[in-house]
Amino acid sequence: FYSREEKQLAQDAMHKMQIGSLAKCCYRELSGGQQQRVLLARALCATRKMLLLDEPAAGMNEQETEELRQTISELQKMNFTIILIEHDMHFVMNLCHRLYVLNHGKMIAAGTPNEIKTNNLVIEAYLGKDVDE
Repeated sequence: FYSREEKQLAQDAMHKMQIGSLAKCCYRELSGGQQQRVLLARALCATRKMLLLDEPAAGMNEQETEELRQTISELQKMNFTIILIEHDMHFVMNLCHRLYVLNHGKMIAAGTPNEIKTNNLVIEAYLGKDVDE
């Protein structure tokens, strides 16, 4: 049984994530974007302010990815700390304040999005060496 406060938290989270219409749907029947919104709503119900998101944009179309980016940005404004593991560089570069880049399990760079996109080690690891070399 849930307390009145817990019910209110759940209702607020469902409203914030715009998933009220999904309340009676089976989770596995939801799109990837809808599933991520449900998971983020669950996180909003917790008293913790840190989220670890592993590939949250995986399998999403462009619209769902942009909606997820906006949602995570809103969570950041609510003072959530977000630790994000993601391969979608457009998503990451337009969301994160600080990046850590791994290559074969080793950190090869750390910095702001602007620092990372001009880092030679990152360019070499993810784009290959310059063909003019």
